[in-house]
Amino acid sequence: MTRKSIMTAIAVIMAVCAQGQNESKVRNYFPTTNDAQVVKQTTAAADSIQAEDEEDELMEQTDYISANFPYLSMCDWKPGMRFMVIPTQKDLIQNPFVDGRTGMIVSTRALKGKVFVFDGPTNNKGKLHEGMLFHVEGNPSETYIFEVPTLTFADYCGSKTGLPALAYLDEVDRAQDSLVGKEVQVLVRHFCRDLPTGNNSYEYVDIGDEEKGKRNSVMKITKVGVGNRNFPVKIIIEDPETKQEYFQLVTISHTNCGMRDEDFEPEEMKLHDFRGSFLLLDDKLAVGKNLKSWIGKQVYNFYDTKMRNSKGVTRKVPRLSVFTVNEMFRLGTSGKVTMKLKEQNTGELYTKEVEVERGKHTSDKELLATLFIEGDPMKIDGIKQKNMPFIRRGEVKKGFTEEEVRLTLGEPTSKMRVTTDYYQWLYQNDDPKMPFRTVDFNYKDHLVRKDMTK
Repeated sequence: MTRKSIMTAIAVIMAVCAQGQNESKVRNYFPTTNDAQVVKQTTAAADSIQAEDEEDELMEQTDYISANFPYLSMCDWKPGMRFMVIPTQKDLIQNPFVDGRTGMIVSTRALKGKVFVFDGPTNNKGKLHEGMLFHVEGNPSETYIFEVPTLTFADYCGSKTGLPALAYLDEVDRAQDSLVGKEVQVLVRHFCRDLPTGNNSYEYVDIGDEEKGKRNSVMKITKVGVGNRNFPVKIIIEDPETKQEYFQLVTISHTNCGMRDEDFEPEEMKLHDFRGSFLLLDDKLAVGKNLKSWIGKQVYNFYDTKMRNSKGVTRKVPRLSVFTVNEMFRLGTSGKVTMKLKEQNTGELYTKEVEVERGKHTSDKELLATLFIEGDPMKIDGIKQKNMPFIRRGEVKKGFTEEEVRLTLGEPTSKMRVTTDYYQWLYQNDDPKMPFRTVDFNYKDHLVRKDMTK
């Protein structure tokens, strides 16, 4: 993304921030999942694609989240940015704000739920340390100061430490306006559900367990609310089948979340980054020339694989099913490419995410070049219709041709002459129970010598 594009995106965000205090829109910052019938609260104030495969114009593209939720360090904060005071237990002890009128320390508990509007850095009335000045939305005379722990604001603003107790509210507003109603693929198993007891009580839910199995399914964002300083956005999603809602507390831009990018690398933290929990399904970026060549082709899947149907339900698709590739695109910053496929016999539409480049943990069953093969298996010379049931099950029968063995097991690891009568194909597998497999062929007719079903 060019510097010009970045500055344009930041300018858009700043314009939204500056207008925030004048908006008349009534927002609900504390929505709950649909099984928590509690009294609503109110606020105190209402393998990536290689560069050589990309077309020149694609280098200017960026994903929706990066373009609309850019990270803003404190050095880039502008007057008008809005935050909500959501203190943690630690904040209640430290009380980081002072009253701008009296200079006295203020209990953070008394500030809970107030909306602070940033007014800019201040010299804090001649004190040793500079500060950051805020006023309460709707009451410009009620001001509070956060005294930075360094001598100057410039020394402090470049850090990602941020300000305690303040959830970035402009990010919540933008998420409410732009993400509600959008479909996402859920990437993790663990979500939360509000309890009807209120008081922000909730329970953890495993949506990827054997009984539910909802991980990687498609759900819709139904509501967005405020979370806390570290994870300011409460994203509520709905399961289209059960109509059950779940929520996740996330940071989207990382602005003032007080955490660095590497802090989100552990599995237990990854889900609190929007991209760690969700894949935005209409965040489509074009692919390079090499991948575009797949569009319109007829292909079949060499392995059994899981795909999502048009209803968003994940199902197992048997190997050697034939499809037409309708679309090919990337979703956001995901390293995967998304394919839209139409099944030849039924006409059903499927979605499949595949890896383009082999990574450390990439299996052949998820790698584009090995999962999908161009063509129709029934149109390959040497393939007999009567043998297809065995081929689909991975069984090698006596009389199979070399083409039928290739369609069953793939290309052999090696080939060798055994006697003057027959030769052998050797397959080396990752399966520890059957690391080696051999298939014997007659030299005379190049057919399999015996039933080799395992």
